[in-house]
Amino acid sequence: MSAPFSLRFARTPGSMPLQDGVSRQFRLFPDGAPSGEDPEATFDLDQPQIRGVTRVRCRSGELLELICRKKTGAGRWELLTDAGFSLAEVTGHGALSQGWRLSITGSAGTFELVNPESFGQQVIRTMLDGQTEGLVLTQKGEAVGSLVKRYRSSGGGLLSGLKRFVQGRDWVLDMRQVSEVPESMAGPRGRVILAAFALVALVNLDLSAPD
Repeated sequence: MSAPFSLRFARTPGSMPLQDGVSRQFRLFPDGAPSGEDPEATFDLDQPQIRGVTRVRCRSGELLELICRKKTGAGRWELLTDAGFSLAEVTGHGALSQGWRLSITGSAGTFELVNPESFGQQVIRTMLDGQTEGLVLTQKGEAVGSLVKRYRSSGGGLLSGLKRFVQGRDWVLDMRQVSEVPESMAGPRGRVILAAFALVALVNLDLSAPD
């Protein structure tokens, strides 16, 4: 087992030029990482609604592809290595209240991102940290984390509040609510698999729209 972690999605602003064939880009950082740190992974979307091929450039140098296999309805996506090995599959279940499911190759367990309304109020407050926008991450029906939109800076007072308003918010995949994370998911590849899962959900539900 490994220590819990928290990952932040930083969307590259539309005002910044992107590579040819990239319509939208997200970079993945440890939450609270110092400015200028290299991202753990960069997700290059060829289509804004992630219905095509998303290329994943990992800090380790590994290259992955998240391919949309079913473009109609809720959709289905497969995460592949550059050698074509399937790492995981993501399926959507339509409406937000019906959730999203991650199936990992070689693992009997699955993860789901579900509407927090299906959990008690105390779970919502704990998992989503008082935020109104977010999903609860579950494994075997138990809440193990959250996907929530948070300000890029914290602190109280008027000046801190103005700073947060100007800086805006990012989506954060937070696994710190559990005491330990399975080693397979805490390693670099496991973290990217979970991040790809979260990205599918937030993009398809338009949760990543700019503030």
